[in-house]
Amino acid sequence: MKNGVEILLIEDDPSDTFLITELLGSIHDFEHEITHCSTLHTAIAALKEHRFNVILSDMGLPDSQGYSTFESVFAASVGTPLIVLTHLEDEKIAMMAIEHDAQDYLFKTDLTGTMLVKSIRFALARHSLKVALKESETRARSIINAIPDMLVIMNSEGVFIDYKAASEDIAYQSQSIIGKKNRDITPPEFADLLHQKIRFTLDAGQLHTFEYQLSLPSVGIREFEARMGPGNPDEVIAIVRDVTERKKAEAEIILKNEQLLQSNIEKDKFFSIVAHDLRSPFNAFLGFTKMFVDELDTFSIKDLQKIALSMRNSATNLFALLENLLEWSRLRRGVTDFKPETFLLKDFGEESIISVMEPANKKGIEIKYEIAENIAVYADRYMLASVLRNLVSNATKFTRKGDIITLTAKSDFEHSVEISISDTGIGMNINMIENLFHLDEQTNRKGTEGEPSTGL
Repeated sequence: MKNGVEILLIEDDPSDTFLITELLGSIHDFEHEITHCSTLHTAIAALKEHRFNVILSDMGLPDSQGYSTFESVFAASVGTPLIVLTHLEDEKIAMMAIEHDAQDYLFKTDLTGTMLVKSIRFALARHSLKVALKESETRARSIINAIPDMLVIMNSEGVFIDYKAASEDIAYQSQSIIGKKNRDITPPEFADLLHQKIRFTLDAGQLHTFEYQLSLPSVGIREFEARMGPGNPDEVIAIVRDVTERKKAEAEIILKNEQLLQSNIEKDKFFSIVAHDLRSPFNAFLGFTKMFVDELDTFSIKDLQKIALSMRNSATNLFALLENLLEWSRLRRGVTDFKPETFLLKDFGEESIISVMEPANKKGIEIKYEIAENIAVYADRYMLASVLRNLVSNATKFTRKGDIITLTAKSDFEHSVEISISDTGIGMNINMIENLFHLDEQTNRKGTEGEPSTGL
């Protein structure tokens, strides 16, 4: 039947069957179709074969009596709304049926067509709402279960009303905390924080987001983000997410960005070093070649030997500078091998700064060595030579003509050697010293003879 109500009437008394049929037929706007069964056995068979809209069932049948009749019909009905038809003496049984999901019960002696149809319509409406509610609850539960986060419902006193663990439960199982107070299972400082957030959420009546840390057994300190909103007047609902890994990833991104920025600054500084620190040696070298081209016929053999020696020294210094820049680049990229060995410091120190002696000689600067013959060090030769060359070169650049640069080395009581390069030059003020190793700060200034400087 497409539009009407399909009714299964379970009644063994012919007169009651006739009465019910007539009463239903007396209501003109109630389109329906009745299937009649007089025994429990035939009724269950009919329910297996067909899905009815509503069941009207007597409690006393030839093959079943009392409450067991309701139980059997209800079990076979597969959720079909059921109305119990009874006599006055069966009211207690009818009430038991109502408590176990029967839609209504009607006394046969008081039946009217209007009453019967009204009961059927109410039963269908309640059943429809019940089905919709169940579907809504199932859908809501599916959505909740699909959320990987923890879901908690608490009252204003911090008692856990309900709880759904996160996909990887890092705290407690639900059966262990429902009904318990927050203060009974969490550290005092966190319990105070949670109580404050519950009170704030209930007073504000709106969603509130906050973060906190919690130390958990076996996993240590974890970071959480909670979104808490009001539920019932005295309850809050909170979705709690473990954001520890996200925080770590965010910190890693910040660190990588800082490293990238620093790398770009260092790259720019390196290009700056290459641009002007190579200019002076090349200018000297080019000056000698220009002299050869323009004035070769005016030079004696002795003059040529002197110029050739200067050119060789310039080329040596230029090569040493390139080596130094390359080594600096390798150090910044972390690809320099560290190969320490033991050697005497005095001769090594003198040899290391030969390549930077020419600028000192031009300015008439004396370089003194106060290094005992027997002082030995355990170090990487190339790295130490690079350090000495840089310090002596800087000292030369910022020392006036005729002044002195002193290389000193002394042993201390900790089995180490302190090496110092001191000069009588112009020095640095406090501001320059504080910014000296910040590549994003400008600390360069010209030397005492206008020599260019990178500030590094």
